[in-house]
Amino acid sequence: MICISYKIYPFIWFLFASMSEAFFQKIFIKTVYRVSEVFG
Repeated sequence: MICISYKIYPFIWFLFASMSEAFFQKIFIKTVYRVSEVFG
């Protein structure tokens, strides 16, 4: 079980990283936009 997960882990990590990167990028852009709207 550990060997299988060890082989699959990099692929899952890459998938999760790319997904979360796009997700957090959207949230970050929205947050910056709202903050600039409030203060600007």
